[in-house]
Amino acid sequence: MALRGSCPRPSQDVVHILDCLEKMQKWHAQPSVLVMGYTSFLTLMRADSKYNHRKYMAKVLRESPGMLVLDEGHNPRSTKSRLRKVLMKVETDLRILLSGTLFQNNFCEYFNTLWLARPLFIREVLKALDPKFKRKKKGAQKARHFLESRARKFFIDNIASKINLDEAEEKMQGLNMLRNMTKGFIDVYEGTASDTLPGLQIYTISINPTDTQHEILVKLHKIMEKCPGYPLEVELLITLASIHPSIINSSFCVKKFYEQEELMELEKLRFDCKKGSKVMFVLNLVYRVVKKDKVLIFCHNIAPIKLFLELFENVFRWQLGKEVLVLTGDLELFE
Repeated sequence: MALRGSCPRPSQDVVHILDCLEKMQKWHAQPSVLVMGYTSFLTLMRADSKYNHRKYMAKVLRESPGMLVLDEGHNPRSTKSRLRKVLMKVETDLRILLSGTLFQNNFCEYFNTLWLARPLFIREVLKALDPKFKRKKKGAQKARHFLESRARKFFIDNIASKINLDEAEEKMQGLNMLRNMTKGFIDVYEGTASDTLPGLQIYTISINPTDTQHEILVKLHKIMEKCPGYPLEVELLITLASIHPSIINSSFCVKKFYEQEELMELEKLRFDCKKGSKVMFVLNLVYRVVKKDKVLIFCHNIAPIKLFLELFENVFRWQLGKEVLVLTGDLELFE
């Protein structure tokens, strides 16, 4: 049965919220893993929102996780970090913090990182370093911010200060205190297999321009020599022409330097891959590796991306959204 009129399409914000609620419902349906970025987590944890659905999502993220895994967990290490504050509100003591640079020459931030990984850490610090803490009754409770400040001060004064000293004995004493306090929950993976890896290799490939490109580049460089200052418009045209002659038509400024007839002739070359040396190189490379690897191509400008889309469809019969994914700055964030 057809409905009268047309239903308004939901906005991107509404679609995003519905998507979040659907994922949370599936997450609750059975034991599972919910993966999200820190930015999304920080946004969804805004419990001060006036909207009930946002309060609900913040409550779910705060109370439901049985285990919290933080990749690059050293990032929210600042005392004033909003991200660290909301992560500390997650009500689970089962936490795994992954980091390749756990300590970054700042003992205050290191304390914050250890506490983020192990919520009981401040009480363990006070129990080990604060004589008065041992005499407190088990039922006595103090505000968390008070315990945090006190534990951080004892950690800095008794451990960090010793490690920072030049005296070897004092330094070793501080290191031993730190090791004894953290050995129960810090694991170090040395990664011995990395010795056999070849390491990062960077290659610079020099590609000669085609004859058509050479003519355009010579003309543009002559124009540049006559221009005062540094003409960004000409620099853009040089960049585009170095990829393929036809895409200089994508620039509004090209008509300052080329007649309409010349531009029409260049447009006829759009699907002639051999007229652009960089285009030919990319197509040959993609053809050889795409069966074994995924290819990621970066472009400074959108015009080359559009050209590659057309060529991939024309040469390989690929379709946008199926074999090819494109991300550009003019897309909506959710999209």
